[in-house]
Amino acid sequence: MKRTRVAKRYAKALFDAAREHQQLEAVEADLGILDAAYRESADFRSVLDSPVLPAAGKEKALTALFQKRVQPLTFTFLRLLLAKRRETILADVAANFRDLLDAHRGVRRGDLYSVVPMSTAQKTKLADSFGTMTGKTVVLSEHSDDRLLGGVVVRLGDVVYDASLRNQLARLRRRIVES
Repeated sequence: MKRTRVAKRYAKALFDAAREHQQLEAVEADLGILDAAYRESADFRSVLDSPVLPAAGKEKALTALFQKRVQPLTFTFLRLLLAKRRETILADVAANFRDLLDAHRGVRRGDLYSVVPMSTAQKTKLADSFGTMTGKTVVLSEHSDDRLLGGVVVRLGDVVYDASLRNQLARLRRRIVES
């Protein structure tokens, strides 16, 4: 998913409006509904992404689907996207909104890779350790990776912490070769 500058601007505008109206959590939930509909429904994606379907037709479909399911602020924002012919960036706006909300809450999201699933206690301890290191609340999404052999790899943004058995063996191999 390519996050454009335009999507960031729209997300920032929605974030500011939601914060002003004290609806950050409600808009977050609404964007979750819209993003899930976009990801899971090919029909919904084709309606939003269609350059042939007129804006009035798209608005009619969105009104039928979401006017009663989302907050008025979120629905007004959807109509703005349609009016500006920017409905195709909805998924990017939702992702950028989540990033802004995470920054506002002091949350940093990351990915945890391991060979076998970790226990809840292990994940909590690891997240707390990274939270202490970063000064933020760390939320880790767990992924399985058979190539690691053992240990874990944590990716926080652009930084990778590699405590995998594969990496440790590679370092040991380099030390032996250098000796």
